[in-house]
Amino acid sequence: MAYAVMSGAGDNAGAGSQHNGMYYARPDGRVMFLPHDMDLGLSATRSIFANSECNKITGNAARRRGYLGHLYDICKTTYNNRYMSMWSTHMASFDSSQPWSSHLSFVNSRSDNILSQINSQVSPVSFSITTPDPLSVNSSIASVTGNGWVNVREIRIAGSPGTLRVTWLDNNSWQVNVPVVPGLNTVTFEALDFQGRGLGTQTINVSNTSQIDPASAVNLAISEIHYHPLPPTLAETNLGFMDQDLFEFIELRNVSGNTIDLTGVQFIEGVEFDFPSGRLLTPGEPILTVRDTHAFRTRYAAVSVGAIAGEFANDRGLRDSGERLHLIAADGSTIANFTYSDDFPWPEDADGNGRSLIYITDDPERADNWRNSTTVGGNPAENDSVPFVGNPLADDDNDGLTALMEHFLGTDDTSELSGPGTFVLTITPTGTVRVSFPRDLAADDVVFTVDGSDDLMTWSIEEAFFYSETANLNGTSTVTYELLQPLSAGIGFARLVVQLR
Repeated sequence: MAYAVMSGAGDNAGAGSQHNGMYYARPDGRVMFLPHDMDLGLSATRSIFANSECNKITGNAARRRGYLGHLYDICKTTYNNRYMSMWSTHMASFDSSQPWSSHLSFVNSRSDNILSQINSQVSPVSFSITTPDPLSVNSSIASVTGNGWVNVREIRIAGSPGTLRVTWLDNNSWQVNVPVVPGLNTVTFEALDFQGRGLGTQTINVSNTSQIDPASAVNLAISEIHYHPLPPTLAETNLGFMDQDLFEFIELRNVSGNTIDLTGVQFIEGVEFDFPSGRLLTPGEPILTVRDTHAFRTRYAAVSVGAIAGEFANDRGLRDSGERLHLIAADGSTIANFTYSDDFPWPEDADGNGRSLIYITDDPERADNWRNSTTVGGNPAENDSVPFVGNPLADDDNDGLTALMEHFLGTDDTSELSGPGTFVLTITPTGTVRVSFPRDLAADDVVFTVDGSDDLMTWSIEEAFFYSETANLNGTSTVTYELLQPLSAGIGFARLVVQLR
């Protein structure tokens, strides 16, 4: 709309005529204005609010300043004598018979007039903070207000790659909620224009007198993803739940030792969801966002209603083939940003076989930091991990397997009958040697490798490669590796190495 108005054309929807312009309602709910035929009745002094539809759209103060901001940005970047003279000179080199100088003169006059109309609509102000400094709050979120002219497009905490969610109270007044840790915080805001350039900074001191931390990447994690559930049972179908995607969920968990505040936390890619303001999570506490609350409560009746924050907001579920999930904090910083997949090396039993993805630790972008859930259906609002306790080198049942090895295998170090026989060697018709062993899915505090050797002296992970992993009903999975050298090449050996993370 701003672009069409810039032309000053009279025979156009941008200037008030009810033709030569169309509106396209996009599938995402946004609307685009498509102007055309902007070459008749040009006026350098035409009102920037000549279009009645534009007046309706900009009746809201925030939208009005956005519209004026676009006009100002176009005038300052391209629709002006400095920039357009380059193009008028260039075009004149192809066709000198055209009145390029008068076109340039019109652009200059029209641009000056638009800037004048903007100034009369909203008086210019400097970027500033109006909240008294220092500010004291008994919360992890502080509300800060200030002034900013129409050239301010975004506000962020200086140094942060993300931007804050800004509420424009009127044409020139803004309000943001900024996360603050317990104690004294020095917060510097930076204003950005429509080109992402800095317009200035302002600083305020905020004291958080509570013991509550704002949610961030250091204390909040996506702990479970159930992206491809099992189909509905007959009982669930009889209740009207016909689609297995209705049972999808994502679990987040407080991974710190302090209570945290989820205010301002939101999924912005993949699913979309804003967590409720003021929602607190105690240390270790989980919270869920689900595809359909009624379907979820039917399948997971033991999960309390209070553990469910709400439903995905963008009217779709998680993609079975995998997709990027992006979770941000109140200050726009990233809490988690990664792409899960249904293909190896990601746990493949989570793709329609009833398991969920369970996050283990460190970088969520790495597939080896995720595992299958121990049970079909996942473990929403529960923790199925079992940490190792004791001496890892102990061998109480004297079966030659250490306590840590039996913890990993899911066997019992107090019973000499449970350890032996857990390793299975298979020779394929082509002479390939495969070794299979169980893995206790709950023992995710252990990492393992399988090494190969031909002399029991030199071992290498490159001598054995992963072949498959299949989840079992008893909370274990069967892992199979294949030796690089076939049996016909000589004697081969494999070893399983386990260690605590």
